[in-house]
Amino acid sequence: MADQTATTTSGVAPSGYGAGSAGAGTDPWYQRVVPVRDRITSFVGRGASFKIAGNGTTSQQNLLTLYNGAAATVFVSVNRITVDLLTTAAAGIAPSVVVPVVRVRRLTAAPSGGTALTKVARGDSAQTSNASITLLGGSSADAGTASAITATNQGVMAQKFSPRLLVVGTSATTLYEPVDTIPFFYGEPDIMLKTGEGLMVSLEGHVAAGNPTTNFWIAEIDWDEYTRP
Repeated sequence: MADQTATTTSGVAPSGYGAGSAGAGTDPWYQRVVPVRDRITSFVGRGASFKIAGNGTTSQQNLLTLYNGAAATVFVSVNRITVDLLTTAAAGIAPSVVVPVVRVRRLTAAPSGGTALTKVARGDSAQTSNASITLLGGSSADAGTASAITATNQGVMAQKFSPRLLVVGTSATTLYEPVDTIPFFYGEPDIMLKTGEGLMVSLEGHVAAGNPTTNFWIAEIDWDEYTRP
């Protein structure tokens, strides 16, 4: 608790100060400042998908979801999301081939399907995540069987084109776009999820050749769970 002191000769507290010692003269008056936490954090977590093969079709491919279920008793604050791509096709693709847009969408209904991923504490290892918060991934093992996540698309919160391994010109020169790790929400305010809300990371808007099965994707997410006093 911090004290701020002011002195008056009238016996009346100066503006902004509460009553202190009784009497007139030069008695001090005190304003007490009491620090109050605006949140009580119960879990600081991170989750990561398995290595997910591209779907080789034009269909939307959902990589990861985090959902704050209706029965949860906490708020969720998403700090950051990272998506990375490994391209293993030796031939690459032509510049005219449309690659996926990596999108982060807000969810307002629970997703289904997918594979439940481990919610790992990145702070106090004694903390545990709320059981009603679900973390789902789009594969059941590294480069294993696809485990499709079904969810209803809502508004796009962020999006970036995925990188490409390009084959250019008649001499088939292979070029690689230098940015292959895609960050979301780094250095930005956290995204708050109330109960019944979530986020989804998806690949959209590509042609089949733009997301071949020789592509391998991983997605990571960091979040906090908290209550308010």
